[in-house]
Amino acid sequence: MSISPATTANLFKSLFARMSPQDCALCGSATPTTLCVDCERGLPWSAGSSCPRCAADTGQPIESHEVADSLCGACVTDLPHFDRTITAFRYDFPVDRLIQAYKFRANLALTGMLAAALVRRVQAIAAQSHAAQFCLPDLILPTPLATKRLAERGFNQSALLGREVAKRLGCAFSANGLRRVRETRPQSGLKRDERLKNVRGAFECVENVAGKRIAIVDDVMTTGATLSEAAKALKQNGAIYVETWVVARAHHH
Repeated sequence: MSISPATTANLFKSLFARMSPQDCALCGSATPTTLCVDCERGLPWSAGSSCPRCAADTGQPIESHEVADSLCGACVTDLPHFDRTITAFRYDFPVDRLIQAYKFRANLALTGMLAAALVRRVQAIAAQSHAAQFCLPDLILPTPLATKRLAERGFNQSALLGREVAKRLGCAFSANGLRRVRETRPQSGLKRDERLKNVRGAFECVENVAGKRIAIVDDVMTTGATLSEAAKALKQNGAIYVETWVVARAHHH
């Protein structure tokens, strides 16, 4: 994964920030961490009332995160190719602002904090599950960016997150195991059916995933169309189970 000079400068800033006191990314108070304790406590953490397949809020408590029943209406109608979704936050204020700063303004000091939140959620679900019902993936992959988008941004935020998550969990990671084989329109602003059509056939798996359990890491899930298509490419190449791990889940399909 190539990173532009401007992004490299931001990486050094991120490393320096970890070694010295800094201002909270939300309220500006002095703190040795990215967020102060009060701001972190007030984040919109995911609740246990989401669809186990796509993490859409169902409003109904779910005892287990295993995919058996309690699916949302959208998943019942059009089952995604991924098997489960784990998400740290709802895509609400102020997480939406943090992710926008991370992705669009290259505030890479947020990488560790966002990855840690996702790891915390994965570990919580693992602790709630029976040993036979949960195991870590054999491989973690990021959602690939379109070539043009990667050139404009200078980095793939999902790859940075995925690498950090894999490191913290002791999992294997491949930055380029999935790739886009055609350019797509930005998904924002498109309706669900348009999103599905937009990403159809957009991904190719170039990693050996036969017989493996895979987790795809991304920053935000809206309808899940992109991640479902990525999971489809993985399963067509022999993956036996695909989870999507996203930092934040938007409310509606």
